[in-house]
Amino acid sequence: MRDLVLTLFILGLLPVAFFRPFVGLMMWAWISYMNPHRLTWSFAYNFRFNLIVALITMLGILFHRQTRLKIPLRSTSVLLIIFVCWTILSAMNGLRPEAAMNQVDIFLRIQIMVVATMLLVHSRKQIIGIVAVIAFSIGFYGFKGGFFTLNTGGRHRVMGPEQSFFVDNNHFAAAMIMTIPLIYFLYTHSTHRVLRLLMLATIGFSLLAVLGSYSRGGFVGLAMVGLIFWWKSRHKILSLLAMSLLAVSTFWAMPASWHDRMSPVIDAGLTYLNLLDIEEKKPDATKLPIPPGFAPKAIATLPSSGHHSQPSFEILEMLDEDHELLQDKSVTGRLNAWRLALLVANDNPILGGGFRTFDQSTFDRYTPGVYRHAAHSIYFEILAEQGYVGFGIWLMLQFSGLHMARWIIRKTRNEPEMSWANNLARMYQVSMVGYYAAGSFLSMGYFDLPYHLMGILIMTKINVENHYKLKQQNLRSSPRASPAANTGHKPMPWQTGTV
Repeated sequence: MRDLVLTLFILGLLPVAFFRPFVGLMMWAWISYMNPHRLTWSFAYNFRFNLIVALITMLGILFHRQTRLKIPLRSTSVLLIIFVCWTILSAMNGLRPEAAMNQVDIFLRIQIMVVATMLLVHSRKQIIGIVAVIAFSIGFYGFKGGFFTLNTGGRHRVMGPEQSFFVDNNHFAAAMIMTIPLIYFLYTHSTHRVLRLLMLATIGFSLLAVLGSYSRGGFVGLAMVGLIFWWKSRHKILSLLAMSLLAVSTFWAMPASWHDRMSPVIDAGLTYLNLLDIEEKKPDATKLPIPPGFAPKAIATLPSSGHHSQPSFEILEMLDEDHELLQDKSVTGRLNAWRLALLVANDNPILGGGFRTFDQSTFDRYTPGVYRHAAHSIYFEILAEQGYVGFGIWLMLQFSGLHMARWIIRKTRNEPEMSWANNLARMYQVSMVGYYAAGSFLSMGYFDLPYHLMGILIMTKINVENHYKLKQQNLRSSPRASPAANTGHKPMPWQTGTV
C-alpha cells in the first residue's frame, strides 16, 4: 500500500517540478537524503525516483524562461568546478579507470544538482526552505534512531537507510552530526511553538542516535560540535553546565558494550606498560596497578618478597596476550589503508589513483599480503584518489567555504534584516567542523551534503551582497536637502518646480 501511495505522490508532483523547477529541487533533496522508497516493501523499494525527479527538474530549468543559466562565480564555486574536473581527469588516468568512471557518474549527478541549487535558490525563503527539507529528511532518521536507542537501552547499533550514503553506522553518525546544527538554525528562526518543540525533540533524539550508532568517529565529531557550540554560545557557564550534565547522564546510561567500544581496555594496558620503567623507577611489583580484565592468575606470579624487583617475563607475556586480545582489528586495517594512501600518492603525486583506489588489487600491488580496507579518512581518501595536487584543490575548497561563512558573519553582524544569513553561516561552520572531525575516521570524501551546503552558502553570500547593493542604492537615491533650506531665504520659483 505504501509503495502505491509514494509512487502516486511523486508522479503527481512531476508536472509541478517541470513548471516550477525549485519544487523539483526540493523533491530531489527529500528523496536523496531521506530515501523514502527504502521504507517500502515492494516495487517502489528499488525504483529510481531521484533520477526521474532530477531529469524532470533539469528539463524544467532549460525550458523555464525566468531561470538564468549562469553559475554564480565566486571563489568557492570556481574551486568546486575545478575539483570536479580534476576528479574526472584523475579517474580517466587512474589505477582502475573502468571502476573509477562508474563512481564519476555518481559524483557528477550529485554535482549537477549542486549546480541546480545555485541556479534555482535565490531568495531567503527558498534558502530556508531547502535547508528545512535537508534537515528534516536526515533528522527523521535521527528522531527514529534516538527513540530506538532509548527504547532498547542502547544495546543495538543504529544504522541509516539501506543503499544510501549513510547506511553504515559511522556514516550515519556523521550525517546526524552535520544535520543537528541545521535543525538548530531552523529552531532559532521559527515562531511556531509546535515546530520549535518538534525541532528540540529531533535534536535530542539525534544526539542519542549518534551515541547509539557506536561510532567512535561520530563520538569525536559530536565532541567537536559540542565544543564549537559552547564557544559560540552567549551563556557559556549555563551551556557548559547543561552540556556536562547531559554528557555525564548519557555516558552512564549507555550499556557496557558501548563503554567497551568507546573506552577500549587497551588504553589501560598501554598505560600499564608505560609505567613499567624498570630502569629508573624500579616499582614494587606487588603494588603495580592491575589492568581491567587482567586474569587473576597473574597476581599469583608476582614476587611475594618485600624488596623491589622486576616483574617476571611470565607477567609481560600475559600482558602481551591480553593486549592482542583487546586490540581492535579495525585500527590495524585503518593504518594499513592510510599507509596504502601514502604509497599511492607518492607513486602518483599529480593525479593520484582515481576513484575506487582502495581495492584488493591495489593492496596486492603496493602492500602484498594485506587484506583490503576502506580509507576510513576523508583526508587519506582524497589524497590517494586525487593525488597531492587534487588534495590541495580540495583543501582550498574547504577553506574557501569556511572563509565565505566568516565573511557573511562579519558583514551581517549588525544587520537585523540579515540575521538569518548570520546564523546560517555560523551553523555551516559548526556542521563542517563536525564533518572534518568525524571524517578523520570515515570514508566520506564525496558525501553529497557538504557540497550541497556549499552551494547553499554561495547563494546566501549573494543574498548578502544584494542586500548591501540595495542599501547603497537607497542611500544614493535619498532626497537631498534643498540648497536654500538652511539659509533663511525663500526659494525661487524654479527651485520649487512651480514654473
